[in-house]
Amino acid sequence: MNRHDTECINSHDDPTGCAGELIEHEALSGSGLIYIHCERHLAIYSERMHRVNADIAERYPAHPPADWSPLDAGEHWDETDY
Repeated sequence: MNRHDTECINSHDDPTGCAGELIEHEALSGSGLIYIHCERHLAIYSERMHRVNADIAERYPAHPPADWSPLDAGEHWDETDY
């Protein structure tokens, strides 16, 4: 959804200014919050969050490594290990 009656969340923080249409979108962090960015700041935010999310996925994969065993430390990877 595009909105023209408000301003970019970064408009006061970035001295280089906003550019493009205002876009309302869900946070890429998975929080479910809705933010409004101009096209320029949305591109910057998207690039940064894709790197952050890729790093998190690498450190905390959805599936255990092949050599992982719950018997090693008595821990569980997910609910199916209980």
